[in-house]
Amino acid sequence: MNFKSITKQFGPVAGIAVGAIAAKKGAAFIPVGNDLIKGGLVTVLGLVLTGQKGMVSNVGLGMAAQGILTLAGNFVPGITGPETVYIQGSAGSSAADDAGAPGYNY
Repeated sequence: MNFKSITKQFGPVAGIAVGAIAAKKGAAFIPVGNDLIKGGLVTVLGLVLTGQKGMVSNVGLGMAAQGILTLAGNFVPGITGPETVYIQGSAGSSAADDAGAPGYNY
């Protein structure tokens, strides 16, 4: 692998990244509260764009990938990244501090 082959692949990779970012940001504007529906719509739109030529196809791949990640996160919680967890009894806290606090009790 040389520098020329790496730079040749930069365009498609950049398109995929732009598509994933656009899908994540654009999904916030879809007037549906259900993430499952949002993920499905983004995936379908991305797949439609993959049928186009050039950079638009790569953007569609990124959008489809982001939509599928959204769908996967609905079926398997935590699969797309860490979730925030409050741990009771952490350093510097007392039992009184933890009373009624949400989170996992370790």
